[in-house]
Amino acid sequence: MSKTCSNCGFRYNPDDAHFCGKCGNKIGNLFDNWKLYNAFGNTVISNYKLSEYRRYENAVKTSFSARFINWSKKFTKELSDWWKTDGISIAIPTGLFLAGMLLLCGIFFFIKSCSESKPMIARILKEGKYGIGIDEDNLLVPAIYDSISHSSIGNQWILFDKTNNLEGLAYVTDSTAIILVPQFVKIVGRNKAGLSILEKKDSLYNDKTYHVSSKGKIYNNQGYKHIENPSHHTDCWDVNTCLIATKRDGGKQFLDNQGMPVDNMAYYNIIVDPDSMIRATMYDTSKKYKYPGKVTIHDYTGKRISGNDFYRVYPFSDGVAWTYKTKADLKRHIISLIDKSGTTLFSKPNAILCEAFSEGIGWISPGSSSYQYTAVDKTGRELFKINALQAYPFSMGIAPIYKGTTWSDWKLGFVDKSGNIVIPFKYVAKHYNPHFAPDSTIQVSLDGVDGKLHRNGTFTPESYK
Repeated sequence: MSKTCSNCGFRYNPDDAHFCGKCGNKIGNLFDNWKLYNAFGNTVISNYKLSEYRRYENAVKTSFSARFINWSKKFTKELSDWWKTDGISIAIPTGLFLAGMLLLCGIFFFIKSCSESKPMIARILKEGKYGIGIDEDNLLVPAIYDSISHSSIGNQWILFDKTNNLEGLAYVTDSTAIILVPQFVKIVGRNKAGLSILEKKDSLYNDKTYHVSSKGKIYNNQGYKHIENPSHHTDCWDVNTCLIATKRDGGKQFLDNQGMPVDNMAYYNIIVDPDSMIRATMYDTSKKYKYPGKVTIHDYTGKRISGNDFYRVYPFSDGVAWTYKTKADLKRHIISLIDKSGTTLFSKPNAILCEAFSEGIGWISPGSSSYQYTAVDKTGRELFKINALQAYPFSMGIAPIYKGTTWSDWKLGFVDKSGNIVIPFKYVAKHYNPHFAPDSTIQVSLDGVDGKLHRNGTFTPESYK
């Protein structure tokens, strides 16, 4: 049997659950505060904390307080049964007794929670300098720094030396403090796994180099010209992604979560696609000088996905990417579509131009002189053809199309997934790559009047806004 939450109506809580697994509403009685359940992945706490709470639960079950509560429940039930048989004559003393018991229990658990509360690690101001610890008498990082960041990310705190305008890093846990003294121009980024990118002035080359620290340690002493993470966030990037480093000679490397090279290879170029894929161009070793060679595909950890390499790979989108698998395919204009595993889904001849897939549809064209594009799905089925100067990926069910013979006389319109014209070709887009904003509008002009075009075909001049 399962419990239904009176708050949100979720019906799949276990029979002995005390909190709703979906909304967190309490569904047990006063004493049922010891269990938290994960109902189909919905919990009132994060999943990684659930095991920790279960350890607490097991400890509580064997504690004096748990035995005391069980005895209180049993005693209350027996007292209640007695009251039902003996009548109202004992109702008042029984109520007073229970109220007293509840008060004692409340006081007991308040004192217990206060005594077991975990001290917080924070930055501590002592005699005009900052350290890190629990209080002035319990410092894990000595109070010798001009300032320290207000909070940590991944147990990492930034240390400031304002005299020399330098920054350092401290990795601090309950029992450990690893310190990189202020010697860096800037701590560029930190993530929750304890990884940081450090910018340092290189006296030998008189420029900046970048290093990686993992939980306060630098495992790779090589300085790089640049380091970035695939998510492009300077702070708090995904803990599972690799880093992309540029060497002094221009070659690029994948770095793991300790800052070490993933595959010990240097690539001509590494391009991160928003679709959780990375395209890496190797060096052409057959040439005397450095030229781009074959392309390999990788996930965001830097791991190579497929044993295949390709002559050219266009950006991944909608789970797929256009590719010319060999140089011969490029010369013969045979284009192929691959998925994220590197598997070829189909190949098409007579394809010189292509547009990325979106909403299950992509575009190919025999060339700009043909003024024609063909819409295809991921099986290679040709859906329709359209005469166009340029076709763009679908957005919200329709695709922007430019008609005309030159870029000076182009006009913008839209077609649906069957090729039907849903917005006529009479607009001029304000931006080269036209896409709808979140409010379903796009900036255009009509007969020289600027305004907004809604995806339903309504044009609103700016003077009417």
